[in-house]
Amino acid sequence: MTDAPAPLRWRWSIIFAHANFPSGDALGSRCRGGLVSGCAIGIGFGASTFSWRDIMKPLSAAEYARLNPEKVQRLVLADPAILTTGGSPAWLNWIFQIPQINKLGPILVGGIASSGDDLLRQSYVDQSKVTQAVLDGYHQPLKIAGWEQAFWEFSKAPRVAALATNVIQVSQPTLLISGDSDTVVPVADTKKLATMIPDASLVLIAEAAHLPQEEHPAEFAQAIIDWLARQ
Repeated sequence: MTDAPAPLRWRWSIIFAHANFPSGDALGSRCRGGLVSGCAIGIGFGASTFSWRDIMKPLSAAEYARLNPEKVQRLVLADPAILTTGGSPAWLNWIFQIPQINKLGPILVGGIASSGDDLLRQSYVDQSKVTQAVLDGYHQPLKIAGWEQAFWEFSKAPRVAALATNVIQVSQPTLLISGDSDTVVPVADTKKLATMIPDASLVLIAEAAHLPQEEHPAEFAQAIIDWLARQ
């Protein structure tokens, strides 16, 4: 993404943006929707095709589209973690609010500085493409002061979202893209999701895992171009 236009590069800077949201919903589904709206307005999106792929998750974009059909005409979701959102079980959320745990949290999540590399490698089929430049790019947010606190807030944010049970209400033409070897968001989940969204198309990028847009950018872009041409 280093050669991408600025509107495509900005998304990485929001990963560790930290703010205090009401009702313990820091970077939870409701407030992520607000960030989606704010960022869309900031970039200048009108009613248009909306593509979202970052740590905020396609869940945020899809939920935004469901709730704001007049603002989104088409939707592109890559490796969408919607049926399984990850994170801790909801019944554990109260533990994160214990003052001692909350204080230790930023220290505990600091391990992602090294363990995150394992997830990145899992996200590629061709390990030769996980170059030092790629690793350095993913390490950049970890150089921002206070990233541990921000990631802790993200980690303990509520993962409950209405979309998983209301996905049939996504009315826009939707393109789902997945690597055919994705194990982070299982391909079976994306295939199932394609049967649940009324106007969904599914493209599997061959020889790609969780990051087809990085591992095979030309094929990824062509899939979107072809889909738009059919609209």
